[in-house]
Amino acid sequence: MLAVGKGMVLVYIGLLFPLLAGIGWKAVKREEHHGILYGYLLGSLTVWAVFFAVARYVITGKKTLAELSHIWMSVVLVWSVGIIFFLVMKKKFREKHRKIGIKKMLPGVLLVAALTVVCVGFSVNEQQDHTVENVLTMYVTDSLYEYNPMNGKEKDQLLSLEAEALELQAKSPLDALYAVEAYGVRVNPGKLVRVMLPVFFLPFYVCVYAAWGHYLFGENAGKRYLFQAVVWFLYAIPLVAERDVVFQVYTNCWNGETLFFLGLLPLAVLLLLGERDTSRTLSDFKQPYLIAEYLICALAGQLLYTKGFFFVTFIWGTVLIVLGIKRWKDGSSNTTVKRTI
Repeated sequence: MLAVGKGMVLVYIGLLFPLLAGIGWKAVKREEHHGILYGYLLGSLTVWAVFFAVARYVITGKKTLAELSHIWMSVVLVWSVGIIFFLVMKKKFREKHRKIGIKKMLPGVLLVAALTVVCVGFSVNEQQDHTVENVLTMYVTDSLYEYNPMNGKEKDQLLSLEAEALELQAKSPLDALYAVEAYGVRVNPGKLVRVMLPVFFLPFYVCVYAAWGHYLFGENAGKRYLFQAVVWFLYAIPLVAERDVVFQVYTNCWNGETLFFLGLLPLAVLLLLGERDTSRTLSDFKQPYLIAEYLICALAGQLLYTKGFFFVTFIWGTVLIVLGIKRWKDGSSNTTVKRTI
């Protein structure tokens, strides 16, 4: 019975809470990026961005994993209560979003279930992935990036190169999020990473490519399903090839670099493109919602990958420069970037 309760708490934190966090985005009156799909995706990014800010504050203050866990669980509780209060008070918003197309979601749910089985079955100890070791070390020592998970030595006892590597990990503290969940729910870190995390993260990958499918093919369900099938078939190739590929979504979907390059970065590009059959203008980037999207993408990207903030900023900056050049060249404030997709 206790195990069931722990599982329910983890499911809430990993799946339901991002959905609730996305309600704030759905409440903004916008025509683009609407529906439960984008609500979940933007909610996930927002949760990661907020955790990054909290984790960096705690790590910089030399606090323990227990303290970070207490702070983050308090944030989740207050955040959840606030969203529920908003839903209770906003009757019109609640009625507008009450009906969810269960039949439309069924193919995605089945796909996630199948991918989860494959992911758990093919989960192996990749040489490039030390997530379990990192989480277990923080869980056992009640610390945050103070011990080398490979040899158990404290930071003061490490060589300068090893200490720098540990500090670099602390700049993108995704493993700390897993350690907080393991500590807060008192679950084995190995089981959390290899069994539970695929259940939490594979829906994110699937939703990212579902959003791309909607952007590319609109209401053509057949082409959207074919697009998903091709994507996951291509990602399955390393399972039967030599293991020389760093990012393998089936074997370590929880890895920060995998999440960033195969999930967050494609989503960030899609958010930049905007709604299908429309074009961005330079004035769009003055809108508060687009500035907020940039911030959560950049902060969430930094949580997942040490250069995530740079990559997201580079993409946003490149688009701004292109729009600025075109506006200057054409002498028009309405100049747009024409789509080639």
